[in-house]
Amino acid sequence: MESVKSHHHEINQMTYRAILAAPISLFGGSLVLDLVARLTENGVWSEAAFWTMAVGLVLGFLIAPMQHRERGLMTWSTIPAPSQRREDLITAATLILFSLAWLLRRGMPSSPGALSLLFSFLGLLTAIGGEKRQPAENSRTATAMSRIPRQSTSSRLGIS
Repeated sequence: MESVKSHHHEINQMTYRAILAAPISLFGGSLVLDLVARLTENGVWSEAAFWTMAVGLVLGFLIAPMQHRERGLMTWSTIPAPSQRREDLITAATLILFSLAWLLRRGMPSSPGALSLLFSFLGLLTAIGGEKRQPAENSRTATAMSRIPRQSTSSRLGIS
């Protein structure tokens, strides 16, 4: 029973990591849309970037508390491990930078200023750089994943 519980926990960890990637993807998409807007000189792309960034911020602020699911939403009585503190700081910095970028362009979403674009770029660098520095998958995840039975495509489809 313990192995099933551990396996379930590891699958949840992978799902959690995939959910965390959504705001980062939206932030990256908004920066690409802004670059397209600059190249084409068409403000519609910047407006799309504005709304893409807004959705990323909403998701980011909804998902950020999930980082604390292991140690409780608000654990003021315990000091988190250095890797958890670092992850919290990276998340906070990313959300702050994109919030500033979004607020700076709120009045005119179709023509963002250079400072807004700079904050977007720095926010994306912070998120991606922090993700690359995160420790590799722990050995429990690798062990749990190795226990998942692998089937060939033909056997899953019932083809002999």
